[in-house]
Amino acid sequence: PGALALKVPEKIDAMLHASPDPLVVGQFTGALGMLENALSGALFLERFRPFTGLDAAAQDAVLTDMRDSSVGVRRTVFRALTTTVWAIYWAEPDTWLRAGYGGPPRTEDLREMYKDQLVELDSLRATPRGA
Repeated sequence: PGALALKVPEKIDAMLHASPDPLVVGQFTGALGMLENALSGALFLERFRPFTGLDAAAQDAVLTDMRDSSVGVRRTVFRALTTTVWAIYWAEPDTWLRAGYGGPPRTEDLREMYKDQLVELDSLRATPRGA
């Protein structure tokens, strides 16, 4: 499924609203603003329209230019935005099979696999609970 079908933008928005760090939120929304803003696009001589007003091919070209830019802040913004999108996207169980990931193992399976390495917590305590 695509990012829109998995509601990735909505999940990023929810993540930002839930963030306790206003600096992170401000930096992320600033990065989005830099991408969207026609003035910043004009300053980098790539476009005179907002990012969301471009067709898909032009949006791809803007992102490619950001990725390959000699200006460090543009590459940083590209990495920040794409890393966030990919992290939210691949965290969705509907994408796991496409990546060849069968999902997290069950707790019972992990206990069985590591049964010889498990230690009872009470054996590590100076005084067992309830004693």
